[in-house]
Amino acid sequence: MKNSIILACVLAFVLLFVFWGCEPEYPLSVFDWDAPHLPDPVIDSVAPPGGSFEGVGTVEIFGKNFVSGKDSVLVYFNGKRAEVLETSKTRIKVKVPVIIKSDDINVLDSVRIQVAIIGAYLFGVYEPYRVARAVINYGNFSESLKPNAIACDKDENIYVACQDRKIYKVTDEKTMEVYASSKFLRTTGMKVASDGSLIISGNNKKIYRIPPGGGAPEQITYLSGKVNDIDFDENGLLYAAGKGDSIYVVNISDGSFKGAAEYVDFELRSLRIYGEYVYVAGEYDGDNTEIPGFGVWRNEILNSNGDLGERELVFDWSEYMGEPTPEILSINFDSEGYLYIGAKELYDNAGGYLGGVALTKINMETGEAAPFYETVLFPPVTYMCWGNGEYMYISRNVEKPGDTTPKVRVLRAWVGKTGAPYYGRQ
Repeated sequence: MKNSIILACVLAFVLLFVFWGCEPEYPLSVFDWDAPHLPDPVIDSVAPPGGSFEGVGTVEIFGKNFVSGKDSVLVYFNGKRAEVLETSKTRIKVKVPVIIKSDDINVLDSVRIQVAIIGAYLFGVYEPYRVARAVINYGNFSESLKPNAIACDKDENIYVACQDRKIYKVTDEKTMEVYASSKFLRTTGMKVASDGSLIISGNNKKIYRIPPGGGAPEQITYLSGKVNDIDFDENGLLYAAGKGDSIYVVNISDGSFKGAAEYVDFELRSLRIYGEYVYVAGEYDGDNTEIPGFGVWRNEILNSNGDLGERELVFDWSEYMGEPTPEILSINFDSEGYLYIGAKELYDNAGGYLGGVALTKINMETGEAAPFYETVLFPPVTYMCWGNGEYMYISRNVEKPGDTTPKVRVLRAWVGKTGAPYYGRQ
């Protein structure tokens, strides 16, 4: 027994000696830090320095150890990969990805930008950077209110007509109040007049005026046809169009009117004055096969009396969109003369939301068209109105609200350009 204990102790000592005396054998490293590689990228600055907008904004990254090939450059904002637009050895230009996930957040102030160069080992890092939403909810409009026409005054107060027969005044993102009543269930057109009053239309032969400060509407005139939308020219004349077989010219001081241009078999949804022309958009349902089903047309303003020239086709929406063609709901112009078309949403045969293109931007000189803000804005664009700066205000009133459709809202979109003049707004 004693010999067995001694033998066990000797074996334990030998094993302990072997364990401590041998160096551990680790597997060979797959990564060779001494292998040839490119220098790591370094970010020195970012422009614009104050921040940018997700989904639509572009950012320039300046630094060193970049490369010229776009395929060799990866850029991330909070881990979300950005689209690389241009590269050089000292500059990278990217489109900011959509990174804000919560509906309750409009701005991220601590975004990390990372640059990776294929062939280099480490990221170039820049932080913190500010990224904001390009499109935000404006006011507190629920689906039950169903906003339609929008107007903006010289102080950037927004007026929104809803289907509760009320017009709301919105002064900032969260503050809104009842400003006036409306005679229409659905107010389809609204503009600010030079005295600060609101002029409204609503797929009706009547046009009303709401006095400065709000209150009850007063009838201006009773036309011979129904009108949807309205706008002022530089002489203070009001133009109105809808399904009345004509573009009407109205003197709002006495209610007198005349038909200035024939539009038989048209349903015109939107009207806008730009330059020396009246632009209208909508649907043609007549028998003339040379006229597109959906389009934008214009008539030249010939004089201060509101006489109009012949109808001209500006843009064939049916040809551009193909089938199915979404309805045009609203048009507008920026200060450089680009045309914006706001469209209705599309549904499948079962009523499921298919989406579509909310805004299309058209170069009036070349006729080239492309979706605008398609990553952050979804149809419909029921009505749109430019503010006094670079913000556009949009109402979105979906036909079939549901879990898969965008929520009924009033939106404020930063578009980076000012709008064309509103002659009624002073």
